[in-house]
Amino acid sequence: MFFAKFAILIISALFAFSGVNAKDCSQSNGYTTGYTFASFNAIPLGGGQSESFFEVGDTSVDFQGQRIRVDFEIISQGYPTINASFWGFGGNINKAYVLSDGVCTVSPLSTPIPGSIINGTVAGKTKLGSFDVDVIKVEPTASSGQTLFADPKKCAGVAATFYNIDAANPGFANMLFFDFVDQYTESFFVLPSQCSQANAQLASFAAPHTPHFSRYLH
Repeated sequence: MFFAKFAILIISALFAFSGVNAKDCSQSNGYTTGYTFASFNAIPLGGGQSESFFEVGDTSVDFQGQRIRVDFEIISQGYPTINASFWGFGGNINKAYVLSDGVCTVSPLSTPIPGSIINGTVAGKTKLGSFDVDVIKVEPTASSGQTLFADPKKCAGVAATFYNIDAANPGFANMLFFDFVDQYTESFFVLPSQCSQANAQLASFAAPHTPHFSRYLH
């Protein structure tokens, strides 16, 4: 399904991003951020077909409470634009909700949410423009590798790069973070009425909700 390919890629990227916080930032209980994600022939972290697209969204992750929300818009040539919201609740709840076109899909949560900060390996330091960042290497999956760039002074993500492991099928993606805060936002996890009803239905994925675009993208 078109939705699943892209949603899995970005949600996997966001889960992996919990590893960006250095040990000095271990008091962070999660994070909230806007983001953009541009992919050229990139393969999702969990494997699958490579895709090219642009995505913009907002997300919040609660490490201890095992909660995540992502609002996203995906644009890809030859396909209709996708707008949707995703909620994931781990622990004893273990459910995922996707709201699109006013109808909510409920399913078991297939991707685990980290319960604590997962540290990657700080490989060095560099500058993005003239801004100092840590370079953090994350353990690659079978399909994809990633490097994260973070501001350790403010426990803030700055950017991430992704690449296909298979050199015969080159692909790359870049992720930028906007208004990053190293705390989750409680209001993000309130389910709308469509998802809190017991009879939530399966639906096509074309939600009217649109996450905010950073003012710098206009």
